[in-house]
Amino acid sequence: WNGRIGYAVPIGDKTPFLNMDTQLDVPLFFELLKDNLGTYFGWLGVGWTVACLFSKEIFQRYQHFPILFNAGRFQSGKTTFSRWMMSLLGIETQGINISQTTEKGLMRMLMRRSSLAVWLDEFRNNTVNRKHIEGFRNIYDRQPYVRAEKSNDLNTIEPKIVSCLMLSGEETPADSGLFSRCVVCLFSERKRDSSLYERLEQMS
Repeated sequence: WNGRIGYAVPIGDKTPFLNMDTQLDVPLFFELLKDNLGTYFGWLGVGWTVACLFSKEIFQRYQHFPILFNAGRFQSGKTTFSRWMMSLLGIETQGINISQTTEKGLMRMLMRRSSLAVWLDEFRNNTVNRKHIEGFRNIYDRQPYVRAEKSNDLNTIEPKIVSCLMLSGEETPADSGLFSRCVVCLFSERKRDSSLYERLEQMS
């Protein structure tokens, strides 16, 4: 990765590709990010985002790829940071509400964006169901659900996960299995320097 950022270009009904057209001042971006968030967790998140581009090779070597979890209370900067990370990958999005996502719907998204990220927002331990938790844990090992083919034989269909998962919410996972599979970035409103927000917004 040489600091280039871009935007997703849709090609009819096919999977989008990235048009990398902007050069990012990486050292300046890192310093502004640290000063704005008041923590080095932002650097960890950027490292995960860049690693997404090489997630296929990383998974082939280690047989897993971690989930990025951005946690913090209201106005701590977690949502804005998540949006910036998606923007670095060329994807403009406000995130997808977990409560409006089914397990199969998530798996279909994870089958499309090869070596890019899918961002689910509004994680709450008391509202995320058990199927979601199990699905998230399986994404770490890239183990999708298996379903039977519509035929008279015993053939099955096993989708292939090619994307990375980013979660965000006010709480970290209470499920120890999911928590252990996450790279956790913690954000705090008290540490933020909002005066640098506009400069970072322009860069991302």
